[in-house]
Amino acid sequence: MLPGSAEVENVVCGEGGLLSGVNAEHLIVDMSTIDPLVSNRLAREVVSRAGGPDV
Repeated sequence: MLPGSAEVENVVCGEGGLLSGVNAEHLIVDMSTIDPLVSNRLAREVVSRAGGPDV
């Protein structure tokens, strides 16, 4: 459980985060209650860096 948008962003995009080891074969599910704009931005970042279907 993470307390907010900044922490989720760090886990996804930070050094050693999810994006450091994922590709189009992986599935990332966001079930957070963070700011929807941040969630959408992170989804676009995942697609642009790891590949996969459009979000």
